[in-house]
Amino acid sequence: MSTKLRLTAGFATAAMLSLPITPARAAETIDTFARAHLKSSQEAADAQRATAEDARQPATGATPDVSPELLFIHGVDDTTVAYLRVDGRFGYSVSDGDRFGDWRVVKIGRDYVDVARGGKPRRLLLPNAMGPTRAGSARQGSPGRRNGDDF
Repeated sequence: MSTKLRLTAGFATAAMLSLPITPARAAETIDTFARAHLKSSQEAADAQRATAEDARQPATGATPDVSPELLFIHGVDDTTVAYLRVDGRFGYSVSDGDRFGDWRVVKIGRDYVDVARGGKPRRLLLPNAMGPTRAGSARQGSPGRRNGDDF
């Protein structure tokens, strides 16, 4: 080390030692900060959860307006049974005239089920009865041949 640097370091050390020593006190410690942050984030999560539950829970006496889903229809001759999923959770195997929850089965057709709730009719269609399938799922002929013509 050079002499000039040593002198400067010596003066700096002497100046530091001559200053009064006062312990540094923070307004809050890391523990109190962490506890406060944890408490506020927990309160925010609880408020968000309560809001989500309020949105999910219908008002007293009101039922959510979600139609059941038709999964499949099976049967032989006049014995036709449909399988319905209600609220995305519960499955029911139903025939004409059956009741499930607030719903009543009016008629089961080849590719549909007519249901009613509170006098309001709804028609449930089979998933593949909605229209043509996607192009990627349809089987196509061998590559290089179209309509019997060779390329």
